Amino acid sequence: MPTTDHLLDIAWVIPQVFKGSGGHTNIFRHIAYLSEFGHRNTIYCDDYSGEFRSDRELQNYIQEHFVDTKARVFRHWKLQPCDVALATHWSTAYPVREFPQCSRKFYFVQDYEPLFHPISYEYLRAENTYRFGFSCITLGRWLTHLLRERYSADCEYFDFAVDSTAYFVRPDVTPKRRIAFYGQPDKPRRCFDLGIQALEIVHRLHPDVEIVLFGSNAKPASPVSFPCVNFGVISPRECADLYRSSKVGFILSASNPSLIPVEMMACGCPVVDLDRENNWFDYEPGTVSLADATPEAFAQAIIRLLEDDDAREAQVQGALQMVSQRTFERSARKIEALLLKGWITGHVSAAEDLRLDEFQSLSEAEASLDAECAQTFVATQDNLCEAHVFLANPPGNDSQASIACELWDAQEEQVVATLRTPASEVGNWGWHAFRVPAQPASKGRTYRLVLRPEDKNGSNLKALYTEKPAYAGGELFLDGKLVSGALKFKTYCAVQTSSPISHAQRSSLRPNTLAPGQAAAEKPVYGRAGVVGGTTAFADKTFLRIVSKLKDLKAQASSHRGPSPYTLRETVSALAYPKAGVFVGMARFLILMQHYLVWAQVHLRKGGLKAVSQRARRRLRLLFRSDGGEMSRGRSR
Repeated sequence: MPTTDHLLDIAWVIPQVFKGSGGHTNIFRHIAYLSEFGHRNTIYCDDYSGEFRSDRELQNYIQEHFVDTKARVFRHWKLQPCDVALATHWSTAYPVREFPQCSRKFYFVQDYEPLFHPISYEYLRAENTYRFGFSCITLGRWLTHLLRERYSADCEYFDFAVDSTAYFVRPDVTPKRRIAFYGQPDKPRRCFDLGIQALEIVHRLHPDVEIVLFGSNAKPASPVSFPCVNFGVISPRECADLYRSSKVGFILSASNPSLIPVEMMACGCPVVDLDRENNWFDYEPGTVSLADATPEAFAQAIIRLLEDDDAREAQVQGALQMVSQRTFERSARKIEALLLKGWITGHVSAAEDLRLDEFQSLSEAEASLDAECAQTFVATQDNLCEAHVFLANPPGNDSQASIACELWDAQEEQVVATLRTPASEVGNWGWHAFRVPAQPASKGRTYRLVLRPEDKNGSNLKALYTEKPAYAGGELFLDGKLVSGALKFKTYCAVQTSSPISHAQRSSLRPNTLAPGQAAAEKPVYGRAGVVGGTTAFADKTFLRIVSKLKDLKAQASSHRGPSPYTLRETVSALAYPKAGVFVGMARFLILMQHYLVWAQVHLRKGGLKAVSQRARRRLRLLFRSDGGEMSRGRSR
């Protein structure tokens, strides 16, 4: 059932589809729900291999191996005018960026995709897509944190979801002494070899435990040294049966977590995963066993769940409680809210109620941009940042003119921003976005949006408007004359996003070690807070400052005079960041010693070890002196 009066025309641009793809599964399930909510979805799928002979054949393939999305499907990336366009993979971000005929562009991010490649041109191309300025909708909280911190991207997340019709607990099924290992030797980020080495230890200590591999039909580079069964790529129903019959689910997520862990949890199978930052955000305490990246640590975590029934049951119940709220319908509702955010938080003119294909008959409502067109409006929210105007560019228009878009503060009668766009870059019958610096106190203020050609001969472009007033307080001017009606336009306001999960919450996901003699009932399931107490120190401008000082320090360490006391004092000052916590002392010591050793190696042949030690002692004394002495030619004063 439709949940909003604003029904969107949504274009999904996806890479080539293949059976068993978790990323495609996640996309198609959400498209199906958005179609159920009343939105019109169109899938543009690249078929570079030529596997499908027609659009219909591709649509049937998606319905057979994934879900019926109720969407139109095309075997190309030639987008048609729409309200919203979503890139779903780094390769699809490039055609979406070049497409002009949509109101908003989003990036549906499911993993940090540069890690899919070694450091190369492909890696850099994938990384550059996070700088395109799209609004990112990420699978899970870690990606939102990463893209905000590293690329200052506009991000919001939705939680990992579970299809409760396929993945659920069956009380009549008793788990066997079996380990279900999500092993994908063809994907380096799944750390297949590390998992195999851990399972070798488990098999050596518990030869009665059955080991099942699944998730890939690719053969390992070298034979597995212990007895196991490889199910390969299996259906969701077969996956659910495997999870219910296994005592432990084993998966290695070196980038963003997969959907597999939450599906295992929904079937009552406890999960062992990798103890890295990417897994500190999306698991709640008591729901997963995280282990260090060594075979011994993983073997210990697996054996603990095999032998300790109380610990296993506690983890299963905690995980079931977490995933009980994570449904695809709920995550689709959040995605819908994010797609509608611009329509809800910004002003939308009454003309927005018209469909795109209805504008063709509104010839009497086309304002030629051969002269100035201006629209006043009152902003309804703070942080006004974008204005979208619906423009018509007749075929064959070869005008070389540019269109100037000015945003005026009508109360102060001053220009906020001026933007220029060549007429040749404007598509026919589509939205064109003009972005301006965010206006912090825009709510309730009156603005004037002015469109005018830069050439006296005009541009041949047309702007659409309605002949009915859009709302109280708005006025439309054509060539300086007040007319009735409203320009077809939309404005958007930047919305403050919520903070990512706190460091204290991340730290609580790290498993604690049972102290000798400590009773099992007293053992905290998670803890060890403070071990990584300085991971948030390198933030904001402090990070850049530290990097700059360390570069200077390294450069001077290779010179004949060694590091200067000024650079050393500034480096220590930069490291003394109040949020660094226990990390400061350790970092100060390690970094200073590292660069002094580099300098000492350079000068080892210039006076011997004793002379080097004397120079180092003088510099260390000078570094921590309170009077800030200076050094000249290796001698302190």
